[in-house]
Amino acid sequence: QLLDRFLAIEEKFVGRANEDEAKRELVKSAPSPDVATETLFAHAKLPRRARVINALIKTVPQLQTKLGGTSDNEFSSALELQLERLAALETAGPEYAGVALAASIARLESSIPDFSVRVNSLRSDLKATIAKAKDEEARSAALQAFATRPELGSYQRGVDMLVYLFDDDEKS
Repeated sequence: QLLDRFLAIEEKFVGRANEDEAKRELVKSAPSPDVATETLFAHAKLPRRARVINALIKTVPQLQTKLGGTSDNEFSSALELQLERLAALETAGPEYAGVALAASIARLESSIPDFSVRVNSLRSDLKATIAKAKDEEARSAALQAFATRPELGSYQRGVDMLVYLFDDDEKS
């Protein structure tokens, strides 16, 4: 709910060439003067509220772990939408840069499978590559081709997992 409230307030000011005009529109369209005043005061405290939102975003990985990873439950879907909206604030100006960056990083981290899952996938791909080779020369060529695959440089299939497999007890 904190993310929703933050977005509800700040999205009223995003994309406006003139903040004073946005404030006038807000006062005219608000259901009551109290609502307009509350929204304007909240927006005036943007730096402090942005720090709170950044701290909340940093807890996303722990929340997802407690909820069973990145499963497709209703909470994860709603959170993903909120993070996407927060990340979109990047274009709204420098006052939103920290929140937008934190949301983008949280989205990226939530899409990365667990390390053990990635290692097992890499192990399986290596075994399949080796199994296709008929002799030592073919095996060497296949491993050379495997090592030059661009996805080995990615965060999902990185060299850190390949190094982990050097000490792997499972022989192939």
